[in-house]
Amino acid sequence: MINSAMEVSVMFDRCLNLLRDFLGNSNLVLFLYQPETEELTVRKVVGAEAIKYSGASFKLSEGVAGSAAQSKELLYVPDVEKEERYLHYKSSARDQGSLVAAPIVANGRLLGVLNLHKPEIENFNKVELNLIRATTNQLAIAIENSQLHEKMRSLTNTDELTNIPNRRYFHAILRRELALAQRYNSAFSIIMVDIDHLKDYNNTFGHLNGDLILTGVANILLQNTRGVDLVARFGGEEFILLLSNTNKEGAFLVAEKLRNAVAEKEFLLSVNSDKGAGITEKVKISLGVAVYPTDSNTVDALIEKADSALYAAKAGGRNCTVCWREDL
Repeated sequence: MINSAMEVSVMFDRCLNLLRDFLGNSNLVLFLYQPETEELTVRKVVGAEAIKYSGASFKLSEGVAGSAAQSKELLYVPDVEKEERYLHYKSSARDQGSLVAAPIVANGRLLGVLNLHKPEIENFNKVELNLIRATTNQLAIAIENSQLHEKMRSLTNTDELTNIPNRRYFHAILRRELALAQRYNSAFSIIMVDIDHLKDYNNTFGHLNGDLILTGVANILLQNTRGVDLVARFGGEEFILLLSNTNKEGAFLVAEKLRNAVAEKEFLLSVNSDKGAGITEKVKISLGVAVYPTDSNTVDALIEKADSALYAAKAGGRNCTVCWREDL
């Protein structure tokens, strides 16, 4: 089973180069299907004439490849000059020769298209067409295995409810951040976040509404932090944030921004799902901050001190931010 992007890339190279060796003077373009944009994006090219396609994307309504993708059937064009669907891409003169567009399909699902072009017309025989079909079957297995591996990796590192990174992934990134900070003599901060009285919401409105609050708070945390920051589910009603290149003053400002953003949000909770009735509720959070290297220089100690600061925030009345200090 192919288990990494590097392995699938090697598989692509091997398949395409072996196929070109068998076909002789030919140019190959491997497109991968992007369901989000409904486009075919060039992933690999083999052959001097194929290089012009590097990095290109095409809609399913464009070209012979698009037609093959839509029909999920191999298309053979004996003479491209006579084919209206053929795209003479980035060429001052019309291309000549013959073309095969072979869809890559697994269990009825489109994964990509393999285009093969020869400069001579009517130059693909039955044996070659069968070999192309066999190759696309192998490519389909490689792509599907790679996608499955990526999905499993994502599930391993993602919290199922909130769809943000989980505790395991956070620890891995935190260790990497610590190594970078030690190397470049920089600071970073950790913020622990706890949703105040979430158990009361669960008891009053049910766990589905509690889940809605958890997901809503996660989204607010994401929306109010930088792309370089990491927001993760730590467990239960707790979240944890990693702020790169941020000292204690900066982390406190971020924490207060988050606290105010959550406090301003009105959560629409369902109290009678049959009738669609609902009620709006305000939610508060408490936050604890710890900073490398001023508070500690180890991962476990930083998390422990952020948690101690969070405990102090909750003990001090909740709905506030506390930065770790020696007297906590």
